[in-house]
Amino acid sequence: ADVVIEGERPGALSALGCGAADIQAAGSRAIVCSITWFGQTGPWAHWHGSDGVVSALAGAVRNFGPAEGPPLFASGYPVQILGGLTAFVAIVACLIGRERRVEAGEPSCLVHLDTSLYESALCLTEPGAVAAYNWQEGDPAPLRLGINRFWPTFPASIYRAADGWIGVTALTPAQWRSLCELIGLPELAADPRYVLAADRHGAADELDATLGRAFRERSAEYWFHEGQARRLPLALVPTPEELLRCPQFGERGAFATVEHRDLGTFQGPGVPFRLHGTPARPGGAAPRLGSSSDGWTRRTGEREAPLPPRSPTAGRDVRGPLDGLRVVDLSMGWAGPLAARHLADLGADVIKIESCRHFDWWRGWEVTEQTLADNLLERAWPYNTVNRNKRGVTLDLTTATGARLLKRLVGLADACLENFAGSVMPKLGLGRDVLLAENANLVMLSMPPFGASGDWRHYRAYGSTVEQASGLPHLEGEANWPPTMQHVALGDPVAGLNGAAGLLVALFHRARTGRGQSLDLSHVESLFPLGAHGVIEQSLLGQPPTRRGSRHRYFAPHGVFRCAGEDQWVAITVTKDSQWQGLCAVIGPDLAADPRFKSAQLRKRNEDALAVEIERWTRGRSKREAMVALQDAGVPAGAVAHGADLLADPQHEAREFWQYLDRRHCGLQPNPSAGYRRGDRPIRVMTPAPTLGEHNEEVLRDLLGLSAEEVSELRATGVIGTYPTLPST
Repeated sequence: ADVVIEGERPGALSALGCGAADIQAAGSRAIVCSITWFGQTGPWAHWHGSDGVVSALAGAVRNFGPAEGPPLFASGYPVQILGGLTAFVAIVACLIGRERRVEAGEPSCLVHLDTSLYESALCLTEPGAVAAYNWQEGDPAPLRLGINRFWPTFPASIYRAADGWIGVTALTPAQWRSLCELIGLPELAADPRYVLAADRHGAADELDATLGRAFRERSAEYWFHEGQARRLPLALVPTPEELLRCPQFGERGAFATVEHRDLGTFQGPGVPFRLHGTPARPGGAAPRLGSSSDGWTRRTGEREAPLPPRSPTAGRDVRGPLDGLRVVDLSMGWAGPLAARHLADLGADVIKIESCRHFDWWRGWEVTEQTLADNLLERAWPYNTVNRNKRGVTLDLTTATGARLLKRLVGLADACLENFAGSVMPKLGLGRDVLLAENANLVMLSMPPFGASGDWRHYRAYGSTVEQASGLPHLEGEANWPPTMQHVALGDPVAGLNGAAGLLVALFHRARTGRGQSLDLSHVESLFPLGAHGVIEQSLLGQPPTRRGSRHRYFAPHGVFRCAGEDQWVAITVTKDSQWQGLCAVIGPDLAADPRFKSAQLRKRNEDALAVEIERWTRGRSKREAMVALQDAGVPAGAVAHGADLLADPQHEAREFWQYLDRRHCGLQPNPSAGYRRGDRPIRVMTPAPTLGEHNEEVLRDLLGLSAEEVSELRATGVIGTYPTLPST
């Protein structure tokens, strides 16, 4: 085997003589990847998990739900899907490293990858933890603001149109002005009370009522296309039925036909990135239990002799598997930089390109003379979190010189990625064909929100827009709620993970064949797997699943329960009789004896009454106390974490998850580790995020061979620089 993936509890396979060390001691060349709820080590390694419990512990539940509570779980299996994708990224990177070692005649290092679903889920919430560290007095964001309200953006919401639903995001002052003009209310834009998003949050009830009335005047289709024509990131918010019928996604083959012997065929999410040189195989059938056993036994029996024993390379391999690869990162925000961060963490030399006027907007999107004077753009926690382990260069790509230098860098690179709207790079004369002409073996990833084909290929979106367009809001929350968002920017980190996966697939093909290729990724399609349960049920039954909030279709208790203190909660998910017995052992014999709860069916039927009994117990305890007592009894339970909780988590401390580095202008800063590790230590964060243009001379002189005089000329003419200027409107 090339890869072995296992998901047993830590130590279970070793006890049977077939753990990672046993597999590798037998002479296997396989990369062994263990995927568990909390990782192979640490005080929580043997705790019981579920998607809801891990989401709560990762802080992903805290801001989703009504202001008064309780916080809600997302539907489906988001933690497992994102964790599987995270493991895939690590596995393919290690396969690339092995291919390159073989080509160089070097011995292979034996690899055991430890992927923690808990640590992987933190990709959704890590900026909040870093912000809490810098705030000093706790989380900078307020508690839940209510349905479809998220700090710090307003509006980032969903409104009823004349015939459906429209998703609206206005992040910058310019977008707020354009939105007000679109709906015929320019006086709102002129009102000084609403200039900044923070001010609009303070008047959210009043503004939502006004916006809601305006959007009911026309169809969702009208608002969507007219808004996008004005460069506003608006989105249709489709039901699962509308999603499957949407021409944009149909043309791109976003849904694949899956075969099932008993159920027939149905539609499910496909691969969200398009490999233009080596397209993925669409659709297929899942195997029935044991259906391939005989054929597999015959094939393995044909081997004439076992593989010769192999020994690990002496010492710990400190080089990442992508060491020696060079990546040009043209992306901004969260999604593209997160994709590039994975490659940087895994050893690639990632060169991030910005300019002094068009810098990464995650440094700040409401830029004023004062924010520049206070140097706030270098202290931006979101930017610093996703750009570590990279080098930073400024190039003004609107100039012929800047574009020429970028082409030279691309000519020396193995991969390049960008996440602008589809029209931006061609307008700069730096479209996909131009860059591939500079380097025929380049892997070129484009990440436009709706993909690089179809009528919507030039449309704009933020992470909130992507969630609105994905169909997920019709699967989340309670049945009587409007379509409901669960995150301020869910589309960004999920697309980032998929971007890393797509890049690595293409780089693996390149390592084997020497051939590069272009690929494009749709942010919206990246979210489809998180709603697979809704799409599949719609396809099979002709209707979507009923929205149940945090509750499970079959089992109870399954939800979030109030604990002692203000806005303190614990998540509890019971899906097995053994877990129910553990819950009763903790809460008391009266619960076990209650005839209303004698079976899983009765507990589900009497779910409201059961919740009251559980909260009698949880309200008298802290969320941590309740969690530990239940976990000790074998019950999946997790405290609903705030950002600051994540920094003091004993599991993170034991596994050295937060790595603290000194950064100019900021001081000591926490950096989250990758959700995978090789062996028992996290992958090292070598350098903090680069300051603007920090590595200009290092890259331009050492890599491109420019003289000191040439670099000085670039600086004098504004092609490069180290200080931001006000962006053009």
